[in-house]
Formats: sequence, C-alpha cells, structure tokens
Amino acid sequence: NMTRCYYLIRREEKPIKKILYVVVTMASLIIFSFCNFKLSLYFLKTLEKKDEDNRLKKQIIKIDKETIEEKEDIDFDKLKKVNDEIVGWINIPNTDIDYPITIHDDNEYYLTHSFDKDTSKHGSIFLHTYCKENMNNLKNIFIFGHNMKDGTMFNELKNYVKQDWYDKHKNINLIFEDKQFILEVFSAYSTNDTNSYQYIFDDDNDYKDYLDEIISKSKIQVEVLPPNTNEKIFTLYTCSYETKDARYFIHAKIKEVK
Repeated sequence: NMTRCYYLIRREEKPIKKILYVVVTMASLIIFSFCNFKLSLYFLKTLEKKDEDNRLKKQIIKIDKETIEEKEDIDFDKLKKVNDEIVGWINIPNTDIDYPITIHDDNEYYLTHSFDKDTSKHGSIFLHTYCKENMNNLKNIFIFGHNMKDGTMFNELKNYVKQDWYDKHKNINLIFEDKQFILEVFSAYSTNDTNSYQYIFDDDNDYKDYLDEIISKSKIQVEVLPPNTNEKIFTLYTCSYETKDARYFIHAKIKEVK
C-alpha cells in the first residue's frame, strides 16, 4: 500500500512539473521578448534623434560640411524659423557633440523637449534661463544637457576627467549670431557638491574663491592659465553616475572671440 501511494504521488507530481515548466518557459519568453522590444525601441529612438539632428544641419548649414565649427557656417535666419528659442550652437571638434543651443523661461522645459519643441527624452542642449536677460553680466554661464546612455547629447563630457581624452579635446566652439567663442577647458570633475553650481557672485572675492575651489576639484592637469576675476567662464553640466546625485562640471575659459 505504501508503495502504491508513493507511486500515485509521483505520478501526480509529473503533470505539475510539466505545467510549471511550461509556465516558467512562457514567462521567460515573454520577458525576453519585452526586453528585446524595449531595446529595439531604444535604438530606434537613438537613430531617429541622430537623423533629426542631421536634417537640421543640412537645413541651416551654409556650406557642405559634416560639422558646424564657424559662425559663418550657420544660416541663423533658417535656424530661428525652426525655433526662435535656438540662440546658438555648440561644437566640440572630433566628438559627436554638435548641437543647437536653446533657452527657455525655465530650466525644465528643454529637459524633455527637442530643439524643435517636440517631446523628447533626449531633451536639448540649453543655456541657464538666467542668461535670457543677463548673459553679458554673468561671470559663469551654465550650459545643460542630458548624459544619454546611447552616446548622444552631453554623454561624452564624462571623458573629460580622463587626461588622455582631455589632451585631444581641449577646445570647445560656442557660436552665437553676433559672435563665436573658442573656449579652452581648465577644470573637469564629477561631484555632488552643490557649491560648484554657482552663477551669481557677491563680488570679485567671492568669484575668486569659486575659481580656486573648482580648480582644486579638477581631475586633469592643464597648461592653460587659470581665469582671473575679470574673465567670464562657461560651465558644461550633465549627470554623472559615479556617485549618488553627482554631476559632471566642465569649466572652460574664453581663448578667442571671433
């Protein structure tokens, strides 16, 4: 009797195991298919973003070039027709950072909108809203952009903390309708210290303290002289995943104005 009971129990277990096997297999296939779908959608969005950027370049560039490096390259009348909140262009030679610069009444809008104001997880590269009225008076001009894991937008800024990468990408082109700035990076680091996020200063001493602090935080060795209190600086700002709530700060001074 005991033997028969054991046999019956074993026989009942087999269908249950088969059902569990089928359920687990089906669940795994569903999860795999969903992940594959999301991954495909992610890469599709990246391709769409790159196509969108290339279409804009072809639309507003004056001569046949792949990147925009000079003020004379851009037809600003056509650029303004795309979006009147586009105020300039940023280009870092020999990188994929080659984008229009926007500005809005707040610092939230272009986190979720592309340069043509379509909703986009990539957002746009944009100036701090304070620049709208005070750019000429600001000592530290912030430029924001997402650190996208697909390599677009400000993703490559993370490489500035590597000495060999910095050595090959010291200069940044900032192009506005009335002038072009050639910048030279003098400090680069990642931090969650909010002291680096300062753009208004009480006086020259306050500004000098800020400059000393951001230079001391830098992860790279530079030959360029540090800026003095009479000089304006630009700060490129994006998310960092090195520590919680960290950001990359890439500080650059004006090397040349065209």
